Amino acid sequence: MQFDVSKTIKNASVKILDAFVDLVFEFDDQPLLPSQSNFAPVDELKETLLITDIEGKIPDSFPEGVFVRNGGCGSINSDKALLYHDFSYILVILTSTIS
Repeated sequence: MQFDVSKTIKNASVKILDAFVDLVFEFDDQPLLPSQSNFAPVDELKETLLITDIEGKIPDSFPEGVFVRNGGCGSINSDKALLYHDFSYILVILTSTIS
C-alpha cells in the first residue's frame, strides 16, 4: 500500500484551515450602512439605451454617473469557455457627466 504523503498533508492542512475559519468567523447578512450605499446592488435600467456613436456628444438621455461592468465577455456564450483561461472576465468603467 502506497500513500502520497504530500497530498495527505495538503488535504489535512486545508481541512484544519477551513475548520479554524468556521470556528472564528461568523458570516451573516447585515444591512448596508448609509455610507456603503454606493456599493449596494442596483437594479438594471428598464430599457436598453442604444449608443451608436462612440465619438462626440453623450446623448442627453444618458444617466449621469459611473457605470461599472464586471462580468463575462459577451463574445463567449458557453460556461465551458470559462474553464480554459482566466481572462474571460472583463471590467468596463464608463464615467459620464451631463452638463
